Amino acid sequence: MLVNLVNNAIKFTPEGSVTLKAFTAAGEADTDPKIAFAVVDTGIGIPAERQAAIFQRFTQVDAGTTRRFGGTGLGTSIAFNLVQRMGGLLTVQSAPGAGSTFAFTLPLPTAPHSPLNPSAADEGAAATLPWEQAKAVGHILVVEDTPVNQMVLAQHLQSQGHRVRLAANGREALAACRQERFDLVLMDVQMPQMDGLEATRRITKEIGPQVRPTIIGLTANTDARTQRDCRAAGMLAVLTKPIRRRPLLAAVDQWLPDKGAAAGASLPPRPDGPCDAPADGADPLGPPLDIDKALYEFGDRETLQLVVTELVCTVSDQVAQIGKALPAADLPRIRAIAHAIKGGAATVEARPLAAAAAALETQCQSASPDQVTAQVARLASAADAMTRFVAAIPWLNGTEAP
Repeated sequence: MLVNLVNNAIKFTPEGSVTLKAFTAAGEADTDPKIAFAVVDTGIGIPAERQAAIFQRFTQVDAGTTRRFGGTGLGTSIAFNLVQRMGGLLTVQSAPGAGSTFAFTLPLPTAPHSPLNPSAADEGAAATLPWEQAKAVGHILVVEDTPVNQMVLAQHLQSQGHRVRLAANGREALAACRQERFDLVLMDVQMPQMDGLEATRRITKEIGPQVRPTIIGLTANTDARTQRDCRAAGMLAVLTKPIRRRPLLAAVDQWLPDKGAAAGASLPPRPDGPCDAPADGADPLGPPLDIDKALYEFGDRETLQLVVTELVCTVSDQVAQIGKALPAADLPRIRAIAHAIKGGAATVEARPLAAAAAALETQCQSASPDQVTAQVARLASAADAMTRFVAAIPWLNGTEAP
């Protein structure tokens, strides 16, 4: 919740500050402790008439704001849902040009008091605290420009105890590697501003060999040339998109320096119910979302709900961006957006949407303007079908608990 709110605040604060506050709040009784949280920014603010809408599923405050700042601001919707489930209420105070304050209070039980043993603190490794012994200390940078893929990769890695930092392009990745030491970098190859190949070359050149992270490439291209380019840039391995949980975690275990707990962590259990392993060669034009296969991949309904919500909101904005680029015949822009939609949809098992985006990406290279226009319409139809499909399932659209 706090990560989503802070990320949103940073995204919509071009200058100024973002402050996270936390303090105890009085409950109805001494045995009813509460913790209050507030995320305060000096950003662009939200008009009063639009403030209620930001907590609604599949609703954006303003498409122009989204285009200017990037992303959809979906973090507020996700956080609102999670706060409700924990017995709290997320509120907002904001005005255009005056910043925003998102606040909530949660009833949190008091943990049993466990005093430290001062004498044991001087006994070296034997004094290691239980939470230090158990934690996985792999520090991983995920470089990915698609919000859905960012969320999915972070969830899979964090489920195994790894610490994760996100970057949206090669420039951000390079800056992060200058600031922090990472054990591993998962680097998307095709990104705006600076692609993964150039970022890898820069990191390899600038970061000394003693602290340089291992870099694994992420790409949907399976041709031999792409593989050679990735390795020539300095990537030690390449994973093919859509990235699936088990191959991802296996690669991380293989390439991550020995950190103890992370290497021995068990994979999340398969969900109960009719979610057998997906068969190869399934019809890509099935339902807008293959729920069984998605649950097999993500493990539980709550995670799937969050990821699908992110996809629906992001794709809605991306289709609108394509519509604005179409009259100007900005095919490189349309192709880049279609590529992003394809990756996010494939990750979530939204195969008809992924297929429509892939077709548009291909047509932008050689098809006539009329063919591109027709495929844009088919993509918009697939996106609308996905939205209607999700909206019709209560646990998936957030109107009831997963």
